[in-house]
Amino acid sequence: MTRRLFAGLLVLALLSGAALAGGYDEYEIRYGTMTVVDCEEWVSLREVPGVGGRRLARVPVGAIVTDAEWVPLYDQFIHCSYGGQTGYILGRYLAPGWDVFSGVVFSERRDGLTVTAERGCSGSGESLRIVCTDDRGGTRWTWRVDTDRVTELESVTAFMGGTRRSPRVMAYAAGRGLTALDFATGEVQWTLLPTVADLGGSISHVLAEDGTLFVGGYYGPDPVAVSIRGDVLWRAESGSADIFWLDAMELRDGDIAAHYAVFPGSESGGWLLYGQDGSLLSSLGGE
Repeated sequence: MTRRLFAGLLVLALLSGAALAGGYDEYEIRYGTMTVVDCEEWVSLREVPGVGGRRLARVPVGAIVTDAEWVPLYDQFIHCSYGGQTGYILGRYLAPGWDVFSGVVFSERRDGLTVTAERGCSGSGESLRIVCTDDRGGTRWTWRVDTDRVTELESVTAFMGGTRRSPRVMAYAAGRGLTALDFATGEVQWTLLPTVADLGGSISHVLAEDGTLFVGGYYGPDPVAVSIRGDVLWRAESGSADIFWLDAMELRDGDIAAHYAVFPGSESGGWLLYGQDGSLLSSLGGE
């Protein structure tokens, strides 16, 4: 056990008025990541485990701290790292989580900032965690969303949107909608709710230079065109109940080619071509 950890546990014991005795599970030290919860705006990351300790940083609600050393029996202070600094946060404001991930779904570096999105599990659903860091390793912003259940499809994902001058991080969660986040600040620009356009799962997309996004997915509609401001411009229709499960899109001379996993006469799917107004131009046939 490290000297720092021993000292932290000793302080926790004094604060709780309890002696370090009892079952192993109660005192098991758990390492990993935790999320700031149950506060109005932010909590203090302090230099020492006490409310009188010097504040190193204000950690916003929803932010993710790393390298957490957590003894479940105590809820006073947890040793952790945030924004390149290491200190202590009151345990009642931290919840365990983000420990199981299937991998990075998106990563982009621009102007000294790197945005990374990971897919994971949360309770009975899927989770999406997005973290923006600078070149020094400090955390600029974080964002997360959870779904209610897990299906055979991917319920959450992230990708680039916007334009060169106004880049956006697009975050999608089935049942929650599509959200545009400012790349540099993480500020929510808009959210396209499923009541307006339910995009389904395992979504596909393609982005035009002006920021118009064409998007759709399994169990969802044919391609939907969404402006850079989040307005639905049009919804396309394949015109056939035998063509479904949209799983890929491409831009071809400004028009939108959409691939469907189920397509008449083809075991591997086929393509339809839509115009810039959403009209069906032609069938490009199976693969």
